[in-house]
Amino acid sequence: MQELADRFGPPPPPVGNLLDYAVLKALAERIQVDAIERKGSRVAVRFLEQTSLPPERLVELVRTRKDLRLEPGGVLWLETKVEGATALQTLKTVLRELQGSR
Repeated sequence: MQELADRFGPPPPPVGNLLDYAVLKALAERIQVDAIERKGSRVAVRFLEQTSLPPERLVELVRTRKDLRLEPGGVLWLETKVEGATALQTLKTVLRELQGSR
C-alpha cells in the first residue's frame, strides 16, 4: 500500500478498503478459514476441518489474548472493541499471529 501511495499519491478510501480485504482473504486462505462472520462487535472465524493450523497454536493464542474465545465446535470468537484499531485491523493481526508471522 505504501508503494502505491509513493507512486500515485494516497489512494481513495475504497481502494484502501479493497486492498485491506484482499490481504484478509489471503491470510484466511493460508490457514484454511471456512468463513468469517461479524455479529455486532464480535467476529466469528470458522475453520475448515482439514485446516493446517496446529491446534496448540490456536489454544496458545486464546490463552494469551483476552479478546479471543474458542467454542467447543471450533469457532474462534474475536471481540473487536479495541482502542485505536478497527475490526479489520484486529482480525488481520489475529490471523497473522495464528499463522506464526507478526
